[in-house]
Amino acid sequence: MTVDAQGEQLRADILNAAAILFGKYGYQAVGVDAIAREGDVAKRTLYRYFASKDELVLEYLGIEAANILTWLRKSTDSARTPLEKLKAFFFALAERTGSPHCRGCPFQMALGEYPDPDHAANRLARRHKEAIRTELEKWSADAGFRDIAGTAHRLYLLIEGAWAYARLHGTSPERVPAEHRVAALNHAVLLLLSGGLYAETLIAATRPGSRYRGYRPEDAEEEQPVDPETLSLFGRPPPLTDPAPSPPSTTKSD
Repeated sequence: MTVDAQGEQLRADILNAAAILFGKYGYQAVGVDAIAREGDVAKRTLYRYFASKDELVLEYLGIEAANILTWLRKSTDSARTPLEKLKAFFFALAERTGSPHCRGCPFQMALGEYPDPDHAANRLARRHKEAIRTELEKWSADAGFRDIAGTAHRLYLLIEGAWAYARLHGTSPERVPAEHRVAALNHAVLLLLSGGLYAETLIAATRPGSRYRGYRPEDAEEEQPVDPETLSLFGRPPPLTDPAPSPPSTTKSD
């Protein structure tokens, strides 16, 4: 093995060790000594390739960002239509986040552990999240949704929820089997894409005299009526009808 090849292998070993520990314990809780032990390298060797742990964290996040974006696009390569592309991606996401080996999203973790918006890890994580949102907006536009930004935002929330759930329960498949997680996320996506349940819920909440009112601060202005067509992802939903009144009781009272 040449000197250059040996150096590349050592660098890869350090990054692999860091990835394992970051996934298990997070970034702040893992020290350079632990990474060196996991990678079976001397601490001095580690510093030869990475000047600081922050540099190692950034390198790891950069690799993860590239891998996830590549996986996102490959998971939709065989889709024939834009709508099938969305469904294919979420099916792949459900399988990935439903695996007991998935420990959640490294970028959610970075945003939580590096809350300072000026920190390089925070900036990198936010850029990655925006890249995902941009991809969703492109897919939503290609699929012909009326509310492109709103549709992308709702799909984005499903993604974030799937990653967060994986972080919380990823190592406990006996509590929530992987096939249940996959089915749950895909069912949520199908409901959202169909638009029916989402539109009906919002329309019912905005009808005059409705008993349900969303949270509104006391000093907020009165909400304006909402055009039902803007609530449905595929256009105006069928009109809602109240259930027919029950016939009067014929039971005689004592």
